[in-house]
Amino acid sequence: MDSDRRQRLEALSGWSWDVHLDTWEEGFSHLMEFSQRVGHCQVVGSYRTNDGFRLGAWVANQRVKKEQMKLGRRDRLEALSGWSWSVRSNQWEVGFSRLKEYSEQEGHTRVAGTYNTKDGYPLGSWVSTQRRTKEMLDHNRRTRLEALPDWSWNAFVDKWEEGFSHLKQFAEREGHCQVLHRYKTDNGYRLGRWVQVQRSTNDTIESDRRQCLEALPGWSWDVHSDAWEKGFFLSEEVFRPRGSLPSVSTLQDR
Repeated sequence: MDSDRRQRLEALSGWSWDVHLDTWEEGFSHLMEFSQRVGHCQVVGSYRTNDGFRLGAWVANQRVKKEQMKLGRRDRLEALSGWSWSVRSNQWEVGFSRLKEYSEQEGHTRVAGTYNTKDGYPLGSWVSTQRRTKEMLDHNRRTRLEALPDWSWNAFVDKWEEGFSHLKQFAEREGHCQVLHRYKTDNGYRLGRWVQVQRSTNDTIESDRRQCLEALPGWSWDVHSDAWEKGFFLSEEVFRPRGSLPSVSTLQDR
């Protein structure tokens, strides 16, 4: 090719004589944008960018070619936030990232074992796996999990805290803890059943949990007492003269 044509081509924005270099740079550019936007490089294998670039496949290809890759490219990849050469490590980071997002939205990490995110990621199952493999996790991962809000290695502790959180919300909203046995929260949690279990384990429940429950407005260990008080309160409402309101002290006594 004559010199003039070469110069005209090279003067074009983004021109390169190496098509393979172009492809790699395109992939790296997409990955860098992804990393800057979400804070990690945990790209799912099927992921495509908005313009259709198969970034997940490109990332997988880089890991496969790690040993043959030029040193400069390896350094650039490793400089990105959250990059890992290990597929398993990447999968762990994906789960941790999802859990962190969940904790930021919900304010806790009490994830039900069956919970899936809106896009289908089995976060509950991932959390269960971390608890089950606690002794095999490296120190760094354990520390990162324990730094999340309300993290617990004990699933039973989480379940109790989840129930108490629902009951507390109910009590703050309704002003009492008289939850019907069949009652479920908006997200399907069987709060009535949970309350019944707490009462049935009255004699064995831990002291701090007893105190938490008894501090809620209208809590009672006696379901029959609850039912009577509720009926009496409703009968007062029916027979109270129109225009009369109960005193504040009367309401508090109830």
